[in-house]
Amino acid sequence: GSNEAIPGLIAALQDSNYYVRSKAAEALVKIGNSEVVAGLIAALQDSDDWVRRNAALALGNIGSDEAVAGLIAALQDSDDDVRKNAVEALLKIGSDEAVPGLIAALQDSNYDVRSNVVKALVKIGSDEAVAGLIVALQDSNYYLRRKAVEALLKIGSDEAVAALMAALQHSNYDVRSHAVEALLKIGSDRAVPGLIAALQHSNYDVRSHAAIALGKIGSDEAVPGLMAALQHSNNWVRRNAALALVKIGSDRAVPGLIVALQDSDDWVRRNAALALVKIGSDRAVPGLIVALQDSDDDVRRNAALALGKIGSNEAVPGLIVALQDSDDDVRRYAALALGNMSDLDTLKSIIKSPNIDILDRDIFLLTRKLAIRFYKEKNRVCFIPIKEKNRVYFIPIKEKVLNFRKKLWWILSRPIW
Repeated sequence: GSNEAIPGLIAALQDSNYYVRSKAAEALVKIGNSEVVAGLIAALQDSDDWVRRNAALALGNIGSDEAVAGLIAALQDSDDDVRKNAVEALLKIGSDEAVPGLIAALQDSNYDVRSNVVKALVKIGSDEAVAGLIVALQDSNYYLRRKAVEALLKIGSDEAVAALMAALQHSNYDVRSHAVEALLKIGSDRAVPGLIAALQHSNYDVRSHAAIALGKIGSDEAVPGLMAALQHSNNWVRRNAALALVKIGSDRAVPGLIVALQDSDDWVRRNAALALVKIGSDRAVPGLIVALQDSDDDVRRNAALALGKIGSNEAVPGLIVALQDSDDDVRRYAALALGNMSDLDTLKSIIKSPNIDILDRDIFLLTRKLAIRFYKEKNRVCFIPIKEKNRVYFIPIKEKVLNFRKKLWWILSRPIW
């Protein structure tokens, strides 16, 4: 590795024997001294593949800008490994000057060459490099397209976002799809206008991914476009639009979400009800009451949750009916909702209804909670709660006990599970 050997090694690069030339280039790789750059650049034109490969490796180790032009020319070499080593060398050097040649190399027949080009463009990170990565989004190899997406994510600059937004209009489906995916992961407000426009794209996958991206970003600006997407003919677009509105949680979306509660697709209705849980607007109450009768368990669950959060007395009759639901969670959420908004008449209705299973754990707890509340409120229920070990009794104050009070006492004297 001595510098004294450099002149002899450079001379050996011109030897008539390819083995001598190859070993000389290999030695110069290890030395990596800038004094050898000119000789190594010349060696990139050698007739022997091994000499050219080692020359490219040596120039990468040295990292001199002087070598860029020669390495760009080597990107056209007939040998795959020479081209691959040339890209790796340009990656190490990281010069903007190499970008045009690297972009051209994205058309190389060798996957490893193209893959290394993407890495080099990420390191360089210039506006021109971003344009090259957009080109890479349409590569024939799926994994390389993924690398291009990841590369644009790493750069994450204004230029990368702008290029990805422009790529949303590309004629190639994969370019559009990967551009939306990258914007989704970047999650920048800068992408919102382009993603809103993408909600109108002719391809439903682009629209669907745009809705997902807008949900992640969470910008209120996207609400009108997402509400329009709730009317789309494709169920996946509607699902993702509703899910995006869940994440945004804007009161502006309530009218569209109420309509979506009647959608033919279960997931759209579920997501719409879930969005209304988060928003908690009184305007949604009539639609949510209707949703308590939905054929889908999750829609009914979310509707009961939303009504419990809103706390409107208008929902009480519908929630009492929901105590008869076949689904445990629907009954539980309905009971929890009623526990926060009911009056004495609600308690009487629950006790008297022949269709409500008052021994159901959640309904039992609801009736006891209400009885305690109304007893404390000016003795509106004439029972005194008494604890004895692990049992709670409600003992009637008067000896004369009406049927209603008998039943109430019996139910509320049951042990807690």
